[in-house]
Amino acid sequence: MIKALVFVLMMFSCVKAAIIEADYSPANVIAFGDSNTNGSVIPKYPTVLDGLLHDSYFNPVVNKGVAGNRFYHAELRLATDIMPLYESEISRNIIVVAFGTNDIINGIELDTIQEQARRVFSALK
Repeated sequence: MIKALVFVLMMFSCVKAAIIEADYSPANVIAFGDSNTNGSVIPKYPTVLDGLLHDSYFNPVVNKGVAGNRFYHAELRLATDIMPLYESEISRNIIVVAFGTNDIINGIELDTIQEQARRVFSALK
């Protein structure tokens, strides 16, 4: 978890540098996932991320985690939970996608998980 958080923070540092250089308005950060996003893990990573990023270059992190969700649910929720935020007037959106734990726990085949994940990421392009 710590390695993943370090990687994410390095990625956000690069984004922040691009925002500063281009003199853009703040970027949206949307945490989209399952219970790991929703808050079963203490501290919640969106809260930690918000504390580290919230400044004049990033808007507050929007937590869109739902306990028990799988990639199947992510596909269903894209239209209602994510796309209205993603297609907002702010053109810079960073979406942290964190699904998969419940897929594995529920014995979903890896090929199915990969295909559903591809569809989710394709929709976010």
